[in-house]
Amino acid sequence: MKIPMDYVAVDIETTGLYPKYDKIIEIGAARVRDGKVEDTFSVFVNPGQSLPPKIVELTGIHDQDVCEAPYIEQVFQDFMAFVGQDVLLGHNLLFDYAFLKRAATNQKIPFQRTGIDTLHIARKFLDKLESRNLGFLCAYYHIELEAHRALNDAIAAHQLYQIFAAVMIPMKQICLKNIFHFRDYS
Repeated sequence: MKIPMDYVAVDIETTGLYPKYDKIIEIGAARVRDGKVEDTFSVFVNPGQSLPPKIVELTGIHDQDVCEAPYIEQVFQDFMAFVGQDVLLGHNLLFDYAFLKRAATNQKIPFQRTGIDTLHIARKFLDKLESRNLGFLCAYYHIELEAHRALNDAIAAHQLYQIFAAVMIPMKQICLKNIFHFRDYS
C-alpha cells in the first residue's frame, strides 16, 4: 500500500462540541495532489444564532463575521463539489466528520468517506510527547499556525501529515492500513 498523497484536508469551526445541538460556523479545506496544495475552499457559515463567548475567544470569529454569511444549506453543495470523492484528512477528523455528516443528513445528501486522521498517527508515533493537539504539534515541528481558523487548521494538518509521511512512517515498518487509520466514516 502506497502512502496517500492525494486528499482533501478539512477543518471546521463550530458553536460547540455536539453535532446534534451545535452548528458549523466555518469550513476550510485544501485539495492536495501529489503532496501539494492545489486549491482551497473557505467559507463562513451563518449558524442562525449568536456565537457563545467562549467560541469567539477561541476562534476570533465574531457574530458580524457570520451574521450575513450563507447558511449551511446554501454552502454544503459547494463544499461537496470541492471535496468530490477524495479521501478526507484532518486532525481529530472524527469531530469534523460528525458535523459534516450531520449537515449532509439534514439535507438528505449521502456522505460517506474514507479518512486519515493525523491525531491518530501522532498517538501511534509520538506517545512520549506531552500533547498531540494540533497547536502543540505545529509548534514542535515549526509549522506556522493561526489556530482555530478552519482553512489554517486544515493546511496545518496537511503539513503535519507530510512530515509524518516523509519522516516517521518510512522509519517504522508498520502496516500502512494501521498507521493511517483508513476507515469509512459513516
